[in-house]
Amino acid sequence: MFHINRKNVIIPALLMILLLSACGKESENKISEGGVPEAVEMESTVEKDLVKESSVDVEVEVAGEIEVKTVTESKVTKEQEPEQKLQLDDEELARIYSYHILEDAMFYDLEQTVTGKDCYDYALKYLENYGEEAIEKFKHYIPKVPADVEVETTDVLATVYLAAFVSDEAWVYGSDYDGFVTSYGGEQWFCYDERHIGFNPSTGLYDDTYFLLEKRTPVSYGLESSSTYFTMARRSPVSGKTVYEMDESVKLIDDTCSRDELVRMYGRLYEGNLWKDREITDLDEQILADADVRRESILNSKTDVTYTGTAYYVSNEGNDNNDGLTPETAWATIVKVSNADLQYGDAVFFERNDIFRGFLWAKEGVTYSAYGEGNKPILTTCPENLAGVDKWILYYEGEDGRKIWKYHDMTQPYGNMIFNDGESYATKRYPMYSNGEIYLETDMITLFDVTKHLDNYEFLTTGDCEREFDRIVEHSKTGDLYLRLDEGNPGEIYESIECSTIENNIWTENNTVYDNLSIRSGQCGFIYGKENVTVQNCEVCYQGGFYFNPFWDNIYDKGTGAGDGITIGGWNNKAINNYIHDVYDDGISIEYLSENPPYSDCIIERNLIENCNGGILCVNWFDDPVEGYYMRNITVHENYILHSGNVWSNEVHYPGYLSSCSAFTNMGRFESGVKNINVTDNVFYLCRGTLVSFMVRNEQQDEVLYDGNTYIQYSNAYIGALRDDSLGHTVMYGSEEKEGFITNKLKDDNAIWE
Repeated sequence: MFHINRKNVIIPALLMILLLSACGKESENKISEGGVPEAVEMESTVEKDLVKESSVDVEVEVAGEIEVKTVTESKVTKEQEPEQKLQLDDEELARIYSYHILEDAMFYDLEQTVTGKDCYDYALKYLENYGEEAIEKFKHYIPKVPADVEVETTDVLATVYLAAFVSDEAWVYGSDYDGFVTSYGGEQWFCYDERHIGFNPSTGLYDDTYFLLEKRTPVSYGLESSSTYFTMARRSPVSGKTVYEMDESVKLIDDTCSRDELVRMYGRLYEGNLWKDREITDLDEQILADADVRRESILNSKTDVTYTGTAYYVSNEGNDNNDGLTPETAWATIVKVSNADLQYGDAVFFERNDIFRGFLWAKEGVTYSAYGEGNKPILTTCPENLAGVDKWILYYEGEDGRKIWKYHDMTQPYGNMIFNDGESYATKRYPMYSNGEIYLETDMITLFDVTKHLDNYEFLTTGDCEREFDRIVEHSKTGDLYLRLDEGNPGEIYESIECSTIENNIWTENNTVYDNLSIRSGQCGFIYGKENVTVQNCEVCYQGGFYFNPFWDNIYDKGTGAGDGITIGGWNNKAINNYIHDVYDDGISIEYLSENPPYSDCIIERNLIENCNGGILCVNWFDDPVEGYYMRNITVHENYILHSGNVWSNEVHYPGYLSSCSAFTNMGRFESGVKNINVTDNVFYLCRGTLVSFMVRNEQQDEVLYDGNTYIQYSNAYIGALRDDSLGHTVMYGSEEKEGFITNKLKDDNAIWE
C-alpha cells in the first residue's frame, strides 16, 4: 500500500528536475519566476507492438523561451502514428506525472475521448503499483473490453472504482437503498434503475440492448451506484478535489469523458491514500479507554431483573421432560422455552457459559435473562458447531496449493462463517443463479466451478439456488457447503466454526425484557415492532445471515447478504447498555417503512457499537404524511460507536453492492410525521464512510436535535453527508470541514471534535 506524505508532495522548485530526470536527462533549464513551469510538452513518435529505441524531444517553455532536449527511450512500435504530445498544462497534471503511476504515453492527447481500451489499460497500469494480485482481481471482474469503442462516463467511473476496490487502498462507498448524487440542482438524476453499463461479455462490446433483455452483468445497478457515489465523494488531500468532478454544464454520466479527466481521476485516487491516517491524541486514547471500560462492564454485568410470576431455568445439563422450576430440574432447549405455556409476569433464566441453539418465540409479559456464574449464555440460530476433523472432506487439491473442502452434510444457506469466536472469518461468495444453475457473476455464461472460482477463506452454499419469489432463500432449503481453505482441514484448525442463518434469533412480544444474553449468528438479533420491549446488558454479534436478491424482478441478477443487530419499532421500546459488534449492516436500526403503527418514545442509550458496517440507523422512509402514522420522540443518548465499516461484511467478494456505512444515519421523509429526534452526548469515532449522514427537508430539519456529541474521523474520510432536497443533491463534507458541518448543518453547538 502506498501512502503520500503531505510534506513530500513535489514542491515547485523540484518539479522541473523530476520531470526531466524521469526521461533520463539532467535538467539544464531555468525555472521561471515563482518556480512553476508554465507548460511542459513532450513530442515523440508513438508506434505499436514492437519494442525499439525512439528519440524524444522535450520542449520546456520558460518565460517565453523554448529549450529542446533530446533523450532516448524504449517504445512499443509497429506502425507509426501521428505525432503526439505529453501535455502537462497545469500543476495538478505535472504533480500526477511525477508520481509515475501511469506511463508517459498515457499523458498524450489528453483531449481525446476515453475508449474501452483506455479504461482497461489505465486501470491495469495504475494497479501495477499494488501488485499482481490486484491486477488479477481486476481482470476477474472485467475479463475483456471493447477496443476502440468510446464509452460513457458511467463505464469510466466503474473501472476507476474497481481499481480502488481491488487494490484495497482505501474505503469504498456505496448506497444500498437510496439514489445518490444528482446534478447541480438540475432535474437529471443519476438513475441506476434506468441506465446500466452496457458491457455484453458474450460479444465484448458495450450494448444497451443487452440490458433491455434483463440480462445484466454485475457491472450494472450496484457497481454503477457505488462507483458514482465513490468517485464523486472521495477527495484528494492534496488538491481537495473529488476523484470525479461534476462540471457546471451539468454533464451527465452517460456522456463521454476525456483522457485528461481519467488521468486526474487516478492521480486523485492515488493521493487519497491518506484516508486512514490519524495521529492518536489524548482524546483518542481517552475515548478508547472509556470504550474498553464500557465493554468490560457490559460483558460482566450481573443479572438484576424483577418478575412477578414463576421462574424457569434452562441448562445444557437439563432435560425438556423436567418441570424447569429449579436449576436442578432445568429444561434443556430453546424449543422447549418457545413452546412452554408461559404466563404474563414469568421469567426464564438460561445458564451462563452454555450454548443454546435455535430461535426463540417470546411470550407476552415474560422476562428472559441469565443465572449462574461466568459468561453470558449464548443463544444462536446456527444448528451446530461445524468444527471437527471428520466434518470436512477434501473435495479438491490443486497443484498450486488450493484446497476446497466440502461439509459432510447438507446445510441451509448460511450468510457468514466465524472461526474461534471472531479470530478470523470466511466470506460468502454470491454468484448468479438461474433455473437451479450457478453462474460466475462476471459473465452469467460460465458455470461456477468451486475448484477454480473460490478465493482462500471464501465459501459457497448451493442452497441459495432455491428461492421464494426469487427474492428470499427459504430456510427449509438445503444444499452443499464448500469452503476454500489452503491452510488445511478447517474442522481441525479451528475449535469453533459458527455460521449465521437467515432466521432471527428472537421474535419479541409486547411487554418483554431481554437481559444478559449473548445473541449470535442469526439474520438479526432482535426484531421489535411491539410495545414496551427492553433489551439490556446483552451482547449481540455476528448477525447477517439473511440473503436476498436486490433485483427481485430479475432472475439473472445476483443477491447479497443483510442483517442488523437490533431492529427497533413500535412504542416505548428500549435498547440500553448493550455491546453490539461485527454485524453485517447496522448495529441498531429504527426504520419507519410504510403505514406501520406509530414509532414513538423509543430509547437507544449507553450502547457500545463497534466494527459494524453502520452504527445507528434512524430513518423514516415513509413518503406520505398520513394522519396517525408517524415517528417521534426518539432518544439516542450516550452511545459509543467505533470503527464503523471495519467488519467482514465490508469484504464481500462482489464490490457492486456495498451498503453505505455511517456511524450515525438520520435520513428520511420529515414531512411525514418525524418529530423530536434527540441525538445527544454520543461518541462517533472513525468510520470508513461518512461519520454522520443527515437529510434536510426544509424547516423539518429542526425536528432533529444534535447536542454535545463527539466527532472523531480519519483525516481524509468524510465527517458528513448532507442530503438536501432543497438543493437536489447530496453534499459531502471532508474532515477539514468539521466546523462547517457540525456547527452550521447539524447545529451541535456543544460538540467536541479534533
